[in-house]
Amino acid sequence: MIRERQFREENKSSVYIDWLNDKEAREGNNYMLVVTDWFDCVSYPVFCPSALLEETRAKYDNKDKMSRVDLVIQLQRQRERYTIKEYVKSFVKMKKQEIQSVNQQSPSEEDIFSK
Repeated sequence: MIRERQFREENKSSVYIDWLNDKEAREGNNYMLVVTDWFDCVSYPVFCPSALLEETRAKYDNKDKMSRVDLVIQLQRQRERYTIKEYVKSFVKMKKQEIQSVNQQSPSEEDIFSK
């Protein structure tokens, strides 16, 4: 089992990221299983809540020897999904506000030299 944040950092595949960004599928679920169908050689996501994790895993793992569970990803709650980009943006905004407040409070060069 891997946590979503770690998985996002290690895997940049757009297919996986699209699955993780699907808000409707994530609704009420705590885990995403990546299942591979051996007949079609295709991977697909299966979302499930915590209570049904083992049951869902058993259902898709070696289902008639034609599928397997490759990954189990523990999904983060929406409020935990705070990306580095969002952090940097908020940090820059805060620093700009600090600079503006300091500039408004400090006298200008003209005021200093005119005295």
